[in-house]
Amino acid sequence: MTLPPLSTILATQTQAQIEATLVAFLQNPGNGLPALPATSWGATSYGPYLVGSESLVLSQVYQSIQNLTMGGYFQLASSSSLVSPTTGTSPWVDYGAQQFYNQLRMQAQPTIGPFQFTTTASAGPYTVAAGQLQILSATGTTYTNVLSITIPNNGTAVATVQAVNPGSAGNIANGTTLSLITSLPGVTVQTYPNSGTTAWYTVPYTDTNTAQAGSDLESDSSLIARCLNQWVAMGTGSPMGAYINWAFAASNEVRYALPVATGLGSVAFYVYGSGGQVSSVGLTSIANYITNRMPLCSFIAPGSPVNAVPLQINPTGGPINFAATIYGPSTSSATGLASAAAALQLLVSSTPVGGYRIGPGIPETFGISNSDFVTAIQESNSAITKVSVSVSGVPGGDFVMTPASGVPRIAQVPPLPSNPTSTTGWNMTWQAV
Repeated sequence: MTLPPLSTILATQTQAQIEATLVAFLQNPGNGLPALPATSWGATSYGPYLVGSESLVLSQVYQSIQNLTMGGYFQLASSSSLVSPTTGTSPWVDYGAQQFYNQLRMQAQPTIGPFQFTTTASAGPYTVAAGQLQILSATGTTYTNVLSITIPNNGTAVATVQAVNPGSAGNIANGTTLSLITSLPGVTVQTYPNSGTTAWYTVPYTDTNTAQAGSDLESDSSLIARCLNQWVAMGTGSPMGAYINWAFAASNEVRYALPVATGLGSVAFYVYGSGGQVSSVGLTSIANYITNRMPLCSFIAPGSPVNAVPLQINPTGGPINFAATIYGPSTSSATGLASAAAALQLLVSSTPVGGYRIGPGIPETFGISNSDFVTAIQESNSAITKVSVSVSGVPGGDFVMTPASGVPRIAQVPPLPSNPTSTTGWNMTWQAV
């Protein structure tokens, strides 16, 4: 038996196409068989119902064959027809990763860190049980206390809190306005420590001695890359993929990783979570995990692994501005913009720390090229006929990851939209043609 080409299996026919084929056959079956009046059946005839029902069943069979075929290939399994609308990921990628690579998808993690509670002279003391406090941030994230806490009269208390829902949305900036949903008259709350450059959620507090940056559910592209990096990890030397794979295995907070040889057998290691720093506990876990697996001729450079310092695009203004004009029919404006936003988010999440090599020279130029942005948007929706992208006001410009304020290129992360679920976060406009 000769298997049909993959392109044939994937090019499924619609119900209407199958019905047209059946009708054409009935009109001219050949082999001496009589032709049926396939286009002039009476209103109460069973013919249209039989053809229609058979076409429906066959179209569903073809769709199942297509899904089964695509499920056997990582890149195809991560296509739109197989992606869950709830998680944005494909269960077929999970099956393949677990069955063939013994890898599980990194689950979303809640933000854990300390808040400081302060009472006025006329309030307190208050003793509240674990999970009794509900704190709401100005960005819409809700937190609760991990353990019981006593807030003294006219004093302060620091306690570990945890975001109610997992994800990087809990990694709010230091100093973000917080309010108590739970009624405690005279009590105010703020992030802790409330000064300095260290993210409050990466600092363990003494009541639990834990802290954790919130991380989003791992994307298909990231899980696929980790699976493929396992082949590199089988080497006996110091392949880059092995270090990246070890970092992901050591901590659920990691979403970006980059090892850099610093000379004399040492390796500096940069890691970053989805929208926030990795906690000190996570950094220690990574260091211990890698130390036990690296070749005897290598060692982790002093201070490694370290959190990569983010350099992000601010779509609404700031150091780097991203804007795109998308052309297509006016009736496709909403769906086209939504598809473009999703495609850009996927491009960003799959871009490694420091970007790609987009230009020669000494030093080489790294980042995301304009053509990558254009292609991602162009291929996201068939209604899009043309795309024009500008970076920092430069039409056709690339997003270049050059050192800024002493931040090395290798410590930079790809651009992130201010609001991944909103097309306005990318400063995109639709031009009807």
